[in-house]
Amino acid sequence: MLNALKGKRILVTGVTGQVGGALVKVLSGHCELLSAARSGADIELDLGNSAQIISTMTALKPDIVINAAAYTQVDKAEDEPEIARAINATAPAIFAEQCQRLGSTLIHYSTDYVFSGQGDKPLLEKDPVSPINVYGKTKLEGEQAIQAIGCHHLIFRTCWVYDAEGKNFLNTMLQLARSRPVLQVVNDQFGTPTSAQFIAQITSTVLEQCFSTTPLHTQNRNRVYHLTGLGYTSWFEFAQNIISTAKQYEELATTEIVAVNSDAFPTKAKRPAWSVLSTDKIVQNFNVNLSSWKDLLNQCLQFKYR
Repeated sequence: MLNALKGKRILVTGVTGQVGGALVKVLSGHCELLSAARSGADIELDLGNSAQIISTMTALKPDIVINAAAYTQVDKAEDEPEIARAINATAPAIFAEQCQRLGSTLIHYSTDYVFSGQGDKPLLEKDPVSPINVYGKTKLEGEQAIQAIGCHHLIFRTCWVYDAEGKNFLNTMLQLARSRPVLQVVNDQFGTPTSAQFIAQITSTVLEQCFSTTPLHTQNRNRVYHLTGLGYTSWFEFAQNIISTAKQYEELATTEIVAVNSDAFPTKAKRPAWSVLSTDKIVQNFNVNLSSWKDLLNQCLQFKYR
């Protein structure tokens, strides 16, 4: 139960996306929920329009803003960095300024792409950041702007997000597997696949604790936390698990998955090779129960095929 959130006005942006949509499902009925997106939501809100953000915040006066909207087209961002920056950096800064003015709390999602991708140990929140593409740079700028402004906030960095619906790696693999006997998948990039539903559930749990009367939880605000499933894998192994599990529910054409290097699929934007984030901090500070990435995948596919 989310008793501490009852009566709170919570504005969720990006509700037509994966995490935003999952948040709506988790929070509905537990608070006064205000759903926003560029289109297709109760509240139309274009994060590229600074004046619209200010007027929306002034009119609604939310207690909590959960910014689940972002410019996530990693390769396209290389060609239109200013648009990516407006949504990923400028908009979070404006939300932070407005939250500071209203005394509200801002929840913001960031990414493993703020790191360079070098190393072989789970990355800590305090480890040096050094993004290698425009998307990562603009997401880091958003983090830094929120921290500099100093409103009440939580920043969750997550990794390899997917959902039962929408455009993501899981659904791309399933679509290809229905017609292709052989799939080639990258085997030299490592991270933790994390379902949108899981992100929404942990976010709500942390929010409940932050708005309870426990001083310990209050002092854990205004920090960056890594929020992913447990363990890590490669895109290749992730694909293997997707296909093998999905075959329990439907017939697929794929009989072989071949591991290849990233060079086999050149992209405009560089991708970090190592995106494994340590989740020790969020577990220690909020005592949340995290699930393994394999369990999250199984849960997602069970929901998808129900």
